[in-house]
Amino acid sequence: MLSHLKRLSIVMLAGICAAPLPVLADAKSDYEMLFGKEAKQVSATKSTADDAVFAKKLLDAAKARTDAPKTQLFLYEKVVEFGRRDATGAPHALEAIELLIRSQPSQKAKWQEAKLNIAEKQFQNSRGAVSSPKSPSTAPSPKSPTSKFLTLDLGKGAKMKLARIPAGSFMMGSPKTEKGRKSHEGPQHKVTISPGAPGFYMGTTEVTQEQYEAVMGKNPSLFKAPKNPVEQVSWNDAVEFCKKVSASTRRTVRLPTEAEWEYACRAGSKTQFCFGDDAKQFGDYAWYHANSRLKTHPVAQKKPNAWGLYDMHGNVREHCLDWWEKGYYAKAHATDPQGPASGRYRVVRGGAYGYPESGCRSATRDADAPDYRINNVGFRVVVWPH
Repeated sequence: MLSHLKRLSIVMLAGICAAPLPVLADAKSDYEMLFGKEAKQVSATKSTADDAVFAKKLLDAAKARTDAPKTQLFLYEKVVEFGRRDATGAPHALEAIELLIRSQPSQKAKWQEAKLNIAEKQFQNSRGAVSSPKSPSTAPSPKSPTSKFLTLDLGKGAKMKLARIPAGSFMMGSPKTEKGRKSHEGPQHKVTISPGAPGFYMGTTEVTQEQYEAVMGKNPSLFKAPKNPVEQVSWNDAVEFCKKVSASTRRTVRLPTEAEWEYACRAGSKTQFCFGDDAKQFGDYAWYHANSRLKTHPVAQKKPNAWGLYDMHGNVREHCLDWWEKGYYAKAHATDPQGPASGRYRVVRGGAYGYPESGCRSATRDADAPDYRINNVGFRVVVWPH
């Protein structure tokens, strides 16, 4: 049947290119006249390869229907319908979604959600071949492609919750007029995170001591309490934790890049803090020098930002993936910057229990040696759904 579809596709598309197709009053009738019988054949087959071939044919036909906008949009929607049935047709569906968003900007939210569904299904399918049903930690997560949260089973009764962070753009760094600003926070520049992708997942909290101990078998923290963030962990320690969790969950778990961290911290805000510029509200969102009694506290006790992330402004500072370079912003990539290729120190972001408000802003950045451990630095992780 696949070879038959390919031959039929070539013949029909040749006809489309040779002469304009008739424009019918109803886009559905146009579709049924051209593809109805074949669409039913593909729907009835168990071969997902046929879905991919048919989705590609529909996409090519849709692009050719510039003479019939309604039919063109209808065909794009059909590409999504067939392309999302299996990962093999997903690339055509994702391309159709971009064209639908361009044609229907008012429906952007709807199609962005469809894009998330398809990309997450691609991820789940790619993991399905290597997952083990005997291990609960390899079970597909999240429970559905539209989940706003993802839960990782770390073993020994410990779990980790991550929130979905949407793709988008933001102004990274701080303006020259921001109180407490340091020169290495500039120049402020536009950065785009995960274009063409559904975004990523980030831990709703810093990694706790019980989570770290479940994975690493030890707890190096000074302020010991199971729900407090783990500290006195180096960048190297954090990376090793990520490697172990990646292996046990069959996910790609890693530290966030500096850009991902600030983007997630801001959660759409353009102010010095995720909640605005009013420092009087700071104690509602963070453990810092004025309320912490100079020690860490259980995670998620303060208000989260708009994307459901806790303690981004306080409790402990957080390791990031990037090498540190003071003047990197002046030459950073505009899309998914990964930091310098090499360096001596690694980036640390966020505030901590002993810092004033000015040292806990969204743009605050610092650095430590990869093997350095101190009791005000921990980390949180990210997972990409592709």
